[in-house]
Amino acid sequence: MSENFWETVQLALSIIKPVYKMMRFSNQDGPIIGEVCEKMDNMLGEIEDNLKEREDIFTVVKEKVFNWWNNTTFPLQCLAYSLTPKYYDEEYLQIPDPCGKKRCPPDQDDDIFEGAMAAICKLHQNDEQADTVRVQFMSFIEKKGKFSSPTAKRDARNPKINAQQWWKFHGGDTKELRNMAFRVLAQSISTSSVERPWSTYSFIRTAKQNILNANYADDLLYIHSNLRLLSRSRPEYEQGPHRKWDINPDISPVNECALKCEKMHTLGLDDESSVSKKDSHFQNPIQEIFRIVDGVPPDNHQSSDQSQVTGHRGGYVERGGGRWSQSVLVVDAT
Repeated sequence: MSENFWETVQLALSIIKPVYKMMRFSNQDGPIIGEVCEKMDNMLGEIEDNLKEREDIFTVVKEKVFNWWNNTTFPLQCLAYSLTPKYYDEEYLQIPDPCGKKRCPPDQDDDIFEGAMAAICKLHQNDEQADTVRVQFMSFIEKKGKFSSPTAKRDARNPKINAQQWWKFHGGDTKELRNMAFRVLAQSISTSSVERPWSTYSFIRTAKQNILNANYADDLLYIHSNLRLLSRSRPEYEQGPHRKWDINPDISPVNECALKCEKMHTLGLDDESSVSKKDSHFQNPIQEIFRIVDGVPPDNHQSSDQSQVTGHRGGYVERGGGRWSQSVLVVDAT
């Protein structure tokens, strides 16, 4: 009910809203890596416009944004920004930024241009190839040859044509630069590569298959992700019964393995009904865990098959002595 509460909320929103819009932009697919630098400038300009009367707060926000941006900006982003044709369009440069300041092309920004040149040298280790690309890059900046055609200028500001398509249409005379533009602008900036392991993790650790500790689950996830990358370079990935197994869930061997794992019941670690079927002497799986941890031997009438290993997983024994069972049992008992 404080009168200052909603003023503080409005102040926080004036800072958070532009940041949120930037995060939403970067979490999408498509050749948008060349727009990151310009979107960051727009974000900072919008925050500055919202904090006109609070310059002290904007100074702090600007310092934190610059510190983060300097630590996360790579030459590849600068090169992608420099290869995006719409940022050289004269009509676009006449539109002021959110702060009302005049825009400038990427080649007139010293930091951006220096990062772009560093990226070109890194992508082309051969000096002759690097020189050829730099000469073609200058022709692109100065709009010489096909880059000066009215169609190329019109397509540069056409929102329906992205940067990759523009280079496909108008980069024929500079094949080396066009091929580099394809490679650079095709880089993804979305978080899908980070979110993908979570879907893979659901195959490894489920509600029924939850006795894995964090270290073993991470190792299995690491192995599975690398096997997926290796399998994509093999001919079996494009044809055969398991074609594109990591994309089509109907034929996924991962699903088959998950079903097999769920059918592998471990004595004392499953639900009460399955345990009672295997040995009615045990009341619940927790008591069975404590019996193994305390080292209490089973009853004499219990069969040896039930007190021994019921299966193997990842090369470690599930039940009995050893590294696997010790770590699992301690965690579950706790």
